[in-house]
Amino acid sequence: MSTDRILNKLIKGLGYHGDIGYHTFLYWNDVELRRVLMFLVDRLPKEHSGSADQSVGNTVTYIIYILVLN
Repeated sequence: MSTDRILNKLIKGLGYHGDIGYHTFLYWNDVELRRVLMFLVDRLPKEHSGSADQSVGNTVTYIIYILVLN
């Protein structure tokens, strides 16, 4: 499975309802990038309250890490 498909599944799995596809990861524009990053930051747990929050936090951190490295 390609990186763009993995990112798409992870981000959609976190509840993102915006349009996200292959072009999103290759040709970022400021509006799309900000929208996705704001969504991901909002999904980070505010406080450590359990393993489910930690799992979501780890997933979000992983996605942001991949996006920054590309």
